Amino acid sequence: MKISQVTMTPALASKLLQGNVGNRTLVQQRIAAIAADIANGHWRPDGSPIRIGKSGKLLDGQHRLSAIVRADREVAGVVLIEDLDDDVQLIIDTNKSRTFNDYLVVRGYPDHLTAATVTSLLWRWEHGVIGWEGDWIARPMATLTDLWDLFTEHEIDIRDAVAVARKASRYVRLSRSVLAVGFMACSDLSVEDAEDFWAQLGGDRTPGNAAAVLIRVMNARAADRSVSTDQTFQLAFLFKAWNAYREGREISILRWMRGGKNREKFPMPV
Repeated sequence: MKISQVTMTPALASKLLQGNVGNRTLVQQRIAAIAADIANGHWRPDGSPIRIGKSGKLLDGQHRLSAIVRADREVAGVVLIEDLDDDVQLIIDTNKSRTFNDYLVVRGYPDHLTAATVTSLLWRWEHGVIGWEGDWIARPMATLTDLWDLFTEHEIDIRDAVAVARKASRYVRLSRSVLAVGFMACSDLSVEDAEDFWAQLGGDRTPGNAAAVLIRVMNARAADRSVSTDQTFQLAFLFKAWNAYREGREISILRWMRGGKNREKFPMPV
């Protein structure tokens, strides 16, 4: 086994990728995310090696090498391990990958789970991943650095939005992350209206208004395990109710046709 520290150039990365056979399927979004970090100078080696077998087979590092080629930038300080037995590939990366929640735990941040889920959803919202209609492979994917940068930039806003979401979540069966990100997105349109609408979600409402209908519909759907209640679905219903509130429309039901021949686009808040 040979261990060295090298400057990984696009040319060297391309050469090593020639041995990339029998590996897991490349995730193009992950390559794009790492390449973006490399291009803007945010990515740096963390000690995780590029592993090469005795046969020249690439055992580990295909996403990092592909990202270096895509970014067309060299990266210094990359650990390269060569002459490994090819069969060690079977035990590489069998442990759980680190999440942004783990990242906040390591940094000692309190209420890390809520902060992590809100930050992840906020990043997806700001980068147009929610309601994505383009090539699924081309979807943007956040790196831990992306999420940390977003979190530190909006930490106070996230904390305040989570406090609002906690109160509303006692009444409406929407996740706190959806309520928090929805509040931030709608506050960008009107802070006064957002505070009023979320107050209605939190108990200050009258029967028949948009907030009351949203609560009734979402609580009923949450009790029915046969229907979808993922974050995209929840945000769509939240924004539909918000739009009715902003436009002064009375509603009695909320629907969003996510698929099928009558498929609707994701409803953007107005």
